[in-house]
Parts: sequence; C-alpha cells; structure tokens
Amino acid sequence: MLERTRDELRGLAELVDPLLRWSAGVSPLRWREVDLVRLTHEAVTSSQLDVPTGRVAIECPPQLWLTADADELRAAISNLLRNALTYSPASKPVTVSLAIDETGATISVKDEGPGVPVAERTAIFDP
Repeated sequence: MLERTRDELRGLAELVDPLLRWSAGVSPLRWREVDLVRLTHEAVTSSQLDVPTGRVAIECPPQLWLTADADELRAAISNLLRNALTYSPASKPVTVSLAIDETGATISVKDEGPGVPVAERTAIFDP
C-alpha cells in the first residue's frame, strides 16, 4: 500500500513539476546519461497503477543509454502511456518499443484506441 501511494505521488510530481518550472519561466534541462530501458520500466510501473498487470508490453534491448533529462523524458513517456491506457479498449494491450540507430533513439507507444481526431493533431504539442 505504501509503495503504491509513493508511486502515485511520483506520478503527480511528474505532472506538476514541469508545469511549475514552465509557469515560472524557468525550465533548464538537466542533461545526463540515462538508461532508457530502466526509465521506461519506471514509467510503465507508475502508469499502470489502476490497470491490470501485463496490459503493457515492452519491446527493447537489455540497455539503451542516451543523454537526456531523465525527469522530463520519464514524464513524456508516462503521459503517452496514460493516454494510450485511457483511450484504448481495456481488453487490448499497449506496446512500448525502444530502438536506437545512428540517428538516435526511438520510443514508440502502440495501442488500439481511436487516435487523435485529425482536426486536433496540429495542437498536440501546444503547451
């Protein structure tokens, strides 16, 4: 119970902290080497609090190191997962795939939801 509460609070902090930095006009990125695989597993764990275990599948190499702001990247992955879990049928899986090549890393979240309406797609990345 305590661990679940801690995970829920971490998820809330992931949502609130960037908003506070953005509203204050201060949002310096904290670049460091991070293992994207570990970070993705953390995001999946925090995003599945009210979801049956096993609904999210992760397809990835054993490790995938890159330079990033771990908190911002974890928040972005968590947000994608929450959206996928919220807007896709509860009986369908959500798959997160990680890959890397000479141009960079790719994070893909696949679900069977209806998708974003065409008219709203241009506003997806607006703050």
